[in-house]
Amino acid sequence: MSKAQLTCLNSIVLTVHQLEAVKPMKTENEFHTIGKDKGGKLVLQNSRFKTRVRPSAQTQVVMETFRGHRLVGQAIKADGKQTHIQLLKGKFHGNIKRISVLGREELTCAEMARDEFILQLLRREISLLSLPMHVTNVPGQQFIEMLWFPRKKSPQGSRLSHVSPLSTAFMDLNDSQRQVAAAMISHTEPLVIAHGPPGTGKTTTIAAAVDYWQREPQPVWIIAQSNVGVKNIARSFAKKQSIDFKLIVSKEFYVEWHEDLYDQVKHNLIRSDDLTRIGDRIETERMLAGSQVILCTLSMLSNPVLDGTGVYGLVPMERLVVDEASQISVSEYMHLFHKFTKLEKMCFFGDPNQLPPYGREDAPGMQSIFDIKHLKSGSYFLDTQYRMPTPLGNFISDEVYDKRLKSVHKIHEISCVSFVDVDKGTEKRCGKSWTNTEEVHVVVNLVRYYYHNQPFVVITPYDAQRVAIQNALEKANLPSNCVYNVDSFQGKLITHVLMSHAQ
Repeated sequence: MSKAQLTCLNSIVLTVHQLEAVKPMKTENEFHTIGKDKGGKLVLQNSRFKTRVRPSAQTQVVMETFRGHRLVGQAIKADGKQTHIQLLKGKFHGNIKRISVLGREELTCAEMARDEFILQLLRREISLLSLPMHVTNVPGQQFIEMLWFPRKKSPQGSRLSHVSPLSTAFMDLNDSQRQVAAAMISHTEPLVIAHGPPGTGKTTTIAAAVDYWQREPQPVWIIAQSNVGVKNIARSFAKKQSIDFKLIVSKEFYVEWHEDLYDQVKHNLIRSDDLTRIGDRIETERMLAGSQVILCTLSMLSNPVLDGTGVYGLVPMERLVVDEASQISVSEYMHLFHKFTKLEKMCFFGDPNQLPPYGREDAPGMQSIFDIKHLKSGSYFLDTQYRMPTPLGNFISDEVYDKRLKSVHKIHEISCVSFVDVDKGTEKRCGKSWTNTEEVHVVVNLVRYYYHNQPFVVITPYDAQRVAIQNALEKANLPSNCVYNVDSFQGKLITHVLMSHAQ
């Protein structure tokens, strides 16, 4: 292995260790109830997906009563919002005040795949670049070269011109969208990077290319970092009705927690545990029903279920489209490039001016695809936004996008934006988050007197503030299921938005 390759692996391993070091050893659980089942085991009813207690052999569940007694157990099974706990220490008599999880859970499938890949490289069981550097267009290897070991004269350093097909999907695009979609379906540009500010039609652009690939037919996989991101793409495809796709989602995320999110795409849905239960290639083929367009999260690509049930044989990984790419560290792709030897086309969509890769504050060396210097000159920019009223779009264009972003919207009056000075409000630290009680009161009053009969959402960057606002709205008998963090609301559209900054 060359010095350059070792340096690259060192950077990846350093990032992994930095992220591992800051993982909490104690996590507070939010729960509704806890009691005993017929077999005497404890059954916990979790109230929030993010803090749910998951089965693990490496963690302990600590339950504290209102009298100060301490019980210890181990989570052994989870069904939807319920977690079954084997009691190890103490006697359960109810009156549980607080529940927390001590320790760190097992690695995810994606983390194990990444670690196994690095270990095999260091043991020289596999090679990072298995063929000579002068060989071009080698599936899989070419993307490792492009991202980490570029040649001096590299085609991805400059943009190419492409001819768009005469299809309805392409004709409906604006010029910048059409340019990106044409690059996606071209045979001369294997790597496409598209910078898309909010409301510029990233999903519309992806859909135009997918429509073309589907007609060929050519298989394509579309992924995002989050389940919500994948769901948003699926909903957009469903509205178009011309794209035949399947959406693979995990049972853990879906059952009881987020089933309502998938109502519009229920007929396109495949649960990963259904694939596991069947375990038969013929039945898998029946479930896919001939679709050559698959949607899932990035982590799902490392799930051994997809290998074991022959999904990759039925829908080969030849084209991969990544949404939310600015939130993903490029180190998460390397083992996938090595795994998928038929991969011919990579298309990245995202906005580096919004959310950075998760964990960058703890691992400053982390890079998204948009941070790689030698790829920047060849990237595309979607230059017209349709989501924000013109005054807001123009302000963001001036302050964030170097005046490159144009706005097309029916609202042109500055009155579409208002600021409320909560002069008596002060921020307070709440764990690793922040709250502002006065802002909570202001939001509740705004909803009560102005917005409770309007389509609205409340967005805040702080989780503690989100919980405080949601609880206050619920207590006031006002709509409370419309409070979001910034990242969880991305990609949605609504007419009235209340922002609570808390600080």
